[in-house]
Amino acid sequence: MSTFPTKEKALGMYKKMYTIRKYEESIYYLFLEGIMPGSIHQSTGEEASAVGMLYDLGKDDWMATTHRPAGHDIAKGVSVKSMMCEMFGKAEGCCKGKGGAMHTGDISVGAMTANAIVGGDLPIAAGAALAFKMQKKPNVVVCFLGDGATNEGSYHETMNAVGLWKLPVIYVCENNLFSANTSIKLTCCQENVAAGRAEVYLSLIHISEPTRPERCTASPARSSTATTSWPSTRPQRAPLPAPALVRAPRSSSSRPIATAAIPATTPAATAPRTRRRPGSRTRIP
Repeated sequence: MSTFPTKEKALGMYKKMYTIRKYEESIYYLFLEGIMPGSIHQSTGEEASAVGMLYDLGKDDWMATTHRPAGHDIAKGVSVKSMMCEMFGKAEGCCKGKGGAMHTGDISVGAMTANAIVGGDLPIAAGAALAFKMQKKPNVVVCFLGDGATNEGSYHETMNAVGLWKLPVIYVCENNLFSANTSIKLTCCQENVAAGRAEVYLSLIHISEPTRPERCTASPARSSTATTSWPSTRPQRAPLPAPALVRAPRSSSSRPIATAAIPATTPAATAPRTRRRPGSRTRIP
């Protein structure tokens, strides 16, 4: 059972969340007034998830973030001054003024440079975790993603690799129920978009044979890999019917060719073929 943090720690976490909110409010008005160049991608309202996940990490523990990186970076220890300088393209910025709003970070405090591609930070975080494991370091990687990233191929590929290799990485899905301005209900067939999908891959870590499926609650320390138990026998799916094919008549000059059956009334079968005259936009029947 979790316990509430000490008063000193609670005040420290609140101060960090307050700092994140004030920073994002500042760049919001600077952008609207035309004082700050570039663009902004904010995460207002998600300060608690950033601070809660990163407050106790050390500098040798790494963090990967999305195109909304400000809260995560500040929570990981990137200074507000270097973040603000980055927004104005200054050399004193955390990425020497070359990154902008969507590419901030400071590896000296364990904040990997943000990746603006949806789902792009997932395999990178897995690679960093694999390096920690191969080097036998007791560190962990925390990777943030949005609910929309669970529809990306990189999400499924990464979860499969993490489950197979038992990597020390924690994936944190900040599910605000919308991918940009599209409701997650219109793009996902599961209620729990992160755990409901990742569970399939992370169950590869350990498979036992109980009499009925039961979910294990224990998981390795400092790891996102939860274990799942499955029944010893699984229902077999019926084989899919073979596609209907039409075999062309055998000729002496060619081998028999299998072709798909196309009704003669379809436009593809009745429409005359046309070709283009080279260098011309007109079609010649």
